[in-house]
Amino acid sequence: MTHLLLLVFVGAVPLLGLAEEDKQAVLGVLAEGYTRNRDAFPLIDCRFELVTGHAATIPDALAGRLFRRTKVRRGH
Repeated sequence: MTHLLLLVFVGAVPLLGLAEEDKQAVLGVLAEGYTRNRDAFPLIDCRFELVTGHAATIPDALAGRLFRRTKVRRGH
């Protein structure tokens, strides 16, 4: 789940330079993909730990290699 949240944020960054109509088209494609993935699972059990921190690179962030890491909360 942590990876999904980061990917959603990183995936939205390229939208900054697009025209409004193009942004809506891209967001529509992302929403459709999200909905299909969500609906593909009849039941999903997700436990997560939400943290804040800094990473030297995006691959480090995706791998959870953070410095100044602060645990925020756990959820289910």
